[in-house]
Amino acid sequence: MYSVRLMFKISIVIFSAILLGEFYPEVSSASLKIDADDFWDGDIASSFEGGDGSKNDPFQIKTGAQLAFLAQQVNSNKDNGYQGKYFKLIADIDLGGHAWTPIGLTGWHDEDSNLFMGYFDGNNNKITNLRINDRSKYIVISRIRGRDYGSVLIGLFGGIGKHARISNLEIKDAKVDITNKPFSDVSFDFNGGILAGYNGRGWILNCSVSGSINIDNAYFCPSNTSDGVGGLVGYNTGKILDCSAKVDIISPTTAGGLVAVNGNYGMNLVSGIISNCHASGNIKGTGDLGGLVGTDDYGDIFNCAATGNVKSNTSQSAGGLIGSTGGGGWVLKCTASGSVDIDGVGAEYGDAERIVGGSYNYGGLVGFLFSGTVEDCAAKGNVKAHIKGAVYIVSVGGLVGFANIGTEIFNCTASGNVEGNDVTGGLVGSVSVYKSESKILNCQATGKITGTGEFVGQIIGVREDYEFRESRPSAITLE
Repeated sequence: MYSVRLMFKISIVIFSAILLGEFYPEVSSASLKIDADDFWDGDIASSFEGGDGSKNDPFQIKTGAQLAFLAQQVNSNKDNGYQGKYFKLIADIDLGGHAWTPIGLTGWHDEDSNLFMGYFDGNNNKITNLRINDRSKYIVISRIRGRDYGSVLIGLFGGIGKHARISNLEIKDAKVDITNKPFSDVSFDFNGGILAGYNGRGWILNCSVSGSINIDNAYFCPSNTSDGVGGLVGYNTGKILDCSAKVDIISPTTAGGLVAVNGNYGMNLVSGIISNCHASGNIKGTGDLGGLVGTDDYGDIFNCAATGNVKSNTSQSAGGLIGSTGGGGWVLKCTASGSVDIDGVGAEYGDAERIVGGSYNYGGLVGFLFSGTVEDCAAKGNVKAHIKGAVYIVSVGGLVGFANIGTEIFNCTASGNVEGNDVTGGLVGSVSVYKSESKILNCQATGKITGTGEFVGQIIGVREDYEFRESRPSAITLE
């Protein structure tokens, strides 16, 4: 059944053909292609266009209805998510703005069932007008020990599993708008991105996305550190190579221009790898925020760039590239050129409407460097953070806001202006040492430093010695 818009478009094409035949007889009707599959009308096909799913003869997908058929089959766990099967997109697809059901929806903390497990080759085609705005399409409720838990995976693909691969695909003009409150008594896992909500040890290669994501706070379980919203992928424990995202994001939880959460040290020592990627969307929210990655937890990031701006009045950690790191990851040859702008009110823990926690950290590249190494990186954007009435330290740095015990920073530069009202440094706001010295070697900061707090430095604002629980002006020598 064709939609009204589709029938209107076909009528226009036929009318145009008549006109062309009238005024340009050399243009025959046989040379005009009328494609009735230009717009998806919301229906689901009963099969693919062709192919048997083998490497030499992949399943072919030509229409939105066939793409929806893939979602239907994966979400019913067909052939274990088509594990080892091959798919190829053979035409551009316009999803027509109809509410989309993601490919791969799984239950609460269930990483094995109903994920896409095959190989999807976009064949350098594009998918346009993806819309995710209907909660009945993406929520899975599980009853566990007498209590309801919800899993929300948002994207063209909800979740992809181990060894799966998505490649050579463009998603253009996508829009995710989740503002309706589903259930007040259900705790949710939530991961969202334009391409995929969750990449569980799969591969994503040569993909690009553009659009916007707007999420309210109805779905989020505050204690779940893996929740997040990313321009490309929400939660990544796989590999993302040669990808880009131009997605503006508004989110109440961890958010990143490309990926929200990369890796997971806390649960199972799984490393996410991001290489040769770029993000240019603007990020606004209340969790850990980064121009590229919100939280990098035991993940590695190589040769990436972020150019979008990061803005918040309630974020605890924010950076031009990464909001916060943990678990010993490596950030190499990366740049951030967008601004970081924080203007908020400090609060004791428990006030959900204001910044909470033990410290506030904002940097041109990384907000909170909990652990790991930053090498051959540059931060070019301005950093401004004013937290009124903060109970804990507010650390602001041109490159890194707060560098924790044992972290390493080598061969890095910060050239943006830095402005703070507590601890302010041109390169690093605060550096912690306790038995194990943090290392900062061959680095420089050239921006203008404006600080109204007690500790202000052109390179480092303050050196914190946790052995004596005291702070002092930096005595670290840069080599």
